[in-house]
Amino acid sequence: MTVIVWDGKTLAADKMACYNDMQFTVDKLHVRWKQGEEIALAVSGTLNEGMAMIAWFLRDGSVDEFPKVKEENFTRLIVAQKSKSLLIFENHGEPIIYKDKYCAFGSGSELAMGALDAMAFLGITPDAIKVVEIVSGRSTTCGFGYDFHTFE
Repeated sequence: MTVIVWDGKTLAADKMACYNDMQFTVDKLHVRWKQGEEIALAVSGTLNEGMAMIAWFLRDGSVDEFPKVKEENFTRLIVAQKSKSLLIFENHGEPIIYKDKYCAFGSGSELAMGALDAMAFLGITPDAIKVVEIVSGRSTTCGFGYDFHTFE
């Protein structure tokens, strides 16, 4: 299970994965370069489908070559770039473009959005890293540390 949080400049993701009734540690966030630009990619849902989506995006991202994913797995590829809006890929090669200041994905997304909204309400700048820490401490399906990437 997963929590991935975007605060407008930092993408953060926990490291817990679940398979049947077991939990283990994985890397869900990857930083790469594409066409001379640094990008951060994170996956939620079925990990092997998510890794295929990362490979597809880095290869050429052709709509026709989008990997086959099962809709019921609700696999997502989240792509953050400094110069562009957040891109979300789900079941096809056309992105959903998120323009909100912050957002969250995965099984911990409701807790994360609550924490982000509370920070904003209290006049605290939303902080993706802190939110992943909070969710990991409260959710039984998120945790095992985290990775993050901040665009300066």
